[in-house]
Amino acid sequence: MAPKQLKKHISIEDEEVINLQRKLIKLLAKWQIGELTESEVRDHVETLERRYYSGDYPDSDLRSVLVEAIFGLANLEIQLFVKEDIPELLAFVSAHDGPESAWKRWVDYSKSIDWAERAEKLKGDPFYGL
Repeated sequence: MAPKQLKKHISIEDEEVINLQRKLIKLLAKWQIGELTESEVRDHVETLERRYYSGDYPDSDLRSVLVEAIFGLANLEIQLFVKEDIPELLAFVSAHDGPESAWKRWVDYSKSIDWAERAEKLKGDPFYGL
């Protein structure tokens, strides 16, 4: 697989933030109910990544959450995200208590995962390719 070509945008415009958040929530919901496979999620988000990948935002900015979610989902098979992560991904992207709280919850959740065990479980899955 060839390395991804990322086009850096100056920023995600303010008027695009809520629309992008909605797109990600809708995509995650479709994955959750089985309307999309892991591969289809990754492919859809790679399109968003090419458009919206941008520089660093402070944790207090919703754009930081969205960029992190886009990067993680566009690299689904590397990040080892699975369907059981969807509720936490939805909570992260929704950021109902604000971006900083979303970040704290996401980091705490990520630390709670036994990544070695997950990698072992996914070893025979052709999508994850471990």
